Amino acid sequence: MKQPWLITINSYSRIIALSMVSSIWQLQENYKKMKNIQKYIILFMAYLLLMSCDKEFLDNAPTDKYSDDVVWKDPKLVDLFLGDIYGNMPSIYDDVKSYLESSFTDESESSWTWHSAHKVNRMEYGADFPVKWKGFYATQIRQCNLAIANLHKSEFDEEYSNYAIAQARFLRALFNIHNYLNWGRFPIIDKPLTLEDDLAIPRGSTEECIDFIVADLDEAAKDLIIKANLNQSEYGRATPEACYALKARLLLNVHDYEGARDACEQVLTYNYTLFPDFSELFLPENDNNSEIIFDKQFSSYVSYNNHSFDDYELVSYFKNGGNGGKTCPTHNLVEAFEMSDGKLWNESPLYDPTHPYDNRDPRFYSTILADGAVYKGITVDLKLGTVFNLTNRRPTPTGYFLRKFLNPDYDYNLYDKVTNYQNSPIIRLAEIYLIYAESQYQLGETEVAREYVNKVRERAGMPDILTSDFTFESIKHERRVELAFEGERWNDARRWQEGAEIIGAEIYSVLIEDDEQGNRTYTKVLLEDRAWDDKMYWWPISQSEIEKYPEGVLEQNPGW
Repeated sequence: MKQPWLITINSYSRIIALSMVSSIWQLQENYKKMKNIQKYIILFMAYLLLMSCDKEFLDNAPTDKYSDDVVWKDPKLVDLFLGDIYGNMPSIYDDVKSYLESSFTDESESSWTWHSAHKVNRMEYGADFPVKWKGFYATQIRQCNLAIANLHKSEFDEEYSNYAIAQARFLRALFNIHNYLNWGRFPIIDKPLTLEDDLAIPRGSTEECIDFIVADLDEAAKDLIIKANLNQSEYGRATPEACYALKARLLLNVHDYEGARDACEQVLTYNYTLFPDFSELFLPENDNNSEIIFDKQFSSYVSYNNHSFDDYELVSYFKNGGNGGKTCPTHNLVEAFEMSDGKLWNESPLYDPTHPYDNRDPRFYSTILADGAVYKGITVDLKLGTVFNLTNRRPTPTGYFLRKFLNPDYDYNLYDKVTNYQNSPIIRLAEIYLIYAESQYQLGETEVAREYVNKVRERAGMPDILTSDFTFESIKHERRVELAFEGERWNDARRWQEGAEIIGAEIYSVLIEDDEQGNRTYTKVLLEDRAWDDKMYWWPISQSEIEKYPEGVLEQNPGW
């Protein structure tokens, strides 16, 4: 079920873009069916447009007078304001238009030759790389700070004010986690800046940045509503368990294993369970299921807040000429999926080189579209030149296409009529189990770690790992197959200091051919020997941003 509050909110996040290309009449047409909020359209649009007419440097125009006069006296407008921030959260479904982070790692290779990931793979990028530093400071973090500052002095009742402030603090933490896990230390900005403020704020220390994020999450958790107590129409809002889950992810990545363990244990006190069928976990009809702790909500076409994931990732054959097949899983990842007996392909008697995809971990079939797979009732033939893998329509360079997250009911030809887009997961219970396992392992609690890894495997239909066989590699392996394409592989590489093995790996594809007897053959082929340098653990800060500061104030990341 989609969320009416997000349909309303995200429609307003579209206003700014529409106002640049549409007439007032067109705006009225877009919103004429929206009841009960028409009187807010002109005021809220004016507020957002005034807020957007700022100096590019940290979005520093003084807009308090508009906030005080318009938004901060009406809870409906406050909800719209917060909803606009929710609508701009980063997610893997949004990233697909420009890059899917998996193609920076050994998970995938992009079929698009101009794709920015190819520059990363060859280490042909510098401080001009299009992963931009400033975005969240100029917009979303400033919006969070505006909300917090104005709600503290608003005349709303205390319960509502505290709830709204808690959501803004959660969102500020989410954006700052994204900043930290991409660039490391960041300028700590805890108020809406004006021209009277010192705008040349240096990056905080690692400890200060982590403490700032954790404080936001801990404070937010006190006044948020648990998911079990939300109405269905309110799904997608921040919750205490989402605070603890993101805290666990952050603390794991800074090697605070006790903190990550404790945060996981707080999440585990809530009523979340693994969704019983991994193959159906991400389908739109199962949005907001028992495993999803926090996600980005997408609504109907009317909301103007839809993603293009299916359009970019579904094989073109099924969409009559769409953009599909952009992110192509590597043969490296295929080999990581065990056989159904729990052994790797080169150790298991179940492996048959003439049918290499038979008898695999069930998650393989829900993650990767391989030759011979059945999708939408059709058997896929991925030999180069077939209708599924046309030579003139971005064929897969690896021999595989992505299947995870796709909606099998999506129809490219009915794009304008589709009313249900699947939500984008941000964090789910299986990841918490694996964070907990890694933390406990690092703290010497090996059996607890094994128990939680096996919980994830049991849901997948895989055999338990025995005590005698359980190692840290077991945890790393489970993260790789369970969380494939969910955006955590780069963080894993940094945390484990395995950039050369994960990001700078030799990348393999499969060559699919038919021999003289018509039998299909599969040959492992070296596709690319990727480059690596330790400076790549952190993205470079855009040089244009550094130049906006007085010399020496905004430090570049080491090596760049």
